[in-house]
Amino acid sequence: MKKHVKILFKHHLTVWSNFLVEATLQKNAATWLLENNARTTLFYLEAMTYVLATMHDDKKLTKLNERFKLIEDSLGTMDYYAGMINDFKGNKKIPVSIIAHLEVELQTATFKTNALLHEQAWLGKDADRMDKVKQIVRKIDWLSDADFTEQLQRFYQKRITKLTTQLTQPLNEIEAGVHELRRDVRWLSIYPQAFKGFIVLKPARITAQKWNKYLTEEVLGSRFNLLTPADDIVDVLQLNANNFYALSWLIAALGMLKDQGLTWMGLTEAFRAVNNEPLERAQAFALNALGSEQANPDEILTAARMIVAQVKKDGVLSGLVAA
Repeated sequence: MKKHVKILFKHHLTVWSNFLVEATLQKNAATWLLENNARTTLFYLEAMTYVLATMHDDKKLTKLNERFKLIEDSLGTMDYYAGMINDFKGNKKIPVSIIAHLEVELQTATFKTNALLHEQAWLGKDADRMDKVKQIVRKIDWLSDADFTEQLQRFYQKRITKLTTQLTQPLNEIEAGVHELRRDVRWLSIYPQAFKGFIVLKPARITAQKWNKYLTEEVLGSRFNLLTPADDIVDVLQLNANNFYALSWLIAALGMLKDQGLTWMGLTEAFRAVNNEPLERAQAFALNALGSEQANPDEILTAARMIVAQVKKDGVLSGLVAA
């Protein structure tokens, strides 16, 4: 009997292994991994190890989850600084001294990521992390497809319940509020990709008018929303398609607000670091430099609250798992 979750895990692990092999041939492994979207595979491995550690109560899987998260977070920090540098370089209101400061921050983040890859033994002459991971894989008592899907549904429903409660909490901060909420909601979209074939979409027979605002061309055309059924996986978790598309819309909407907020905060911090100015002056500079399209913090939080209220009203999360 095939145990497809094992096959899936080994697949994602092989993809990550191939990334590492290619990275060893580059002058800068961390930069190459970031530019070639290794983060997506790390998200999948992080998702799988978290779920499997929960199901098997396995400390080694929990530790492995932490290792994947360390690398993904470190690449994320690099991406944060690289994104700001790219956005700011064409802005004449932002002095070159600030760009130079951000480039130093990116260099530091890159150095730390490369160091982490070696410290964690993913790369380097003593790299044996992958061999240790393979040993963990061999020792897992992998569940049958039916048992795994049953536990996956319970896990996924618990995450929905937790997020439903989270949506009732006030959104008063960008980092600890909007950013954290978006990050937590996004996992509901990552799990179906990580466990490809175990989670599928159930199309609606009739699409109620309330869903139309979510069913944008961008959402419907996203490759992350294509949950293709696997012919040889019979026991699956079904999600209502319109709810899942609305979830994708929510992630994108919060993402745009999060990006605006973090960009403003990042420029504020950089201005203060370079000029040693008071916080209020730095915040005002950042808002002015980013131009008329930049929302202020109050506008970002107000928009986020409206989006959350709309999603709650439409029952996006409560109806996500198909009956």
